[in-house]
Amino acid sequence: MIAHEQTFTSEPSGGPFASSTEHLTPVATGEITAVTVTDQTSQATYRIADPPKDRQLRVVVEQHGLTPTGGGQAVMTPTAGGGDLIRLTIAHPTRGGVDFVARRLSSGPA
Repeated sequence: MIAHEQTFTSEPSGGPFASSTEHLTPVATGEITAVTVTDQTSQATYRIADPPKDRQLRVVVEQHGLTPTGGGQAVMTPTAGGGDLIRLTIAHPTRGGVDFVARRLSSGPA
């Protein structure tokens, strides 16, 4: 897992609607601190040490080697919409509940 600083650039569209592009710059790396495996689930607890304060951060969790039943690929997504976005401050330097779940990206070959 990596904390990325999230920034945007605006791009004029030449019409009434402008668009913006998200840019992610890695700023802190996390480490897994514990793993629990049962018959039905696997859970990993992680910590990102000393992430920057007063910046919009997006936590990204990459997984390797996880193959869903029936084939295809899996990606890690936040359990709640926007749950991967955080902004820490000196007054509030930590945040819990930034949780992810593995979801099927695609089905296997046809």
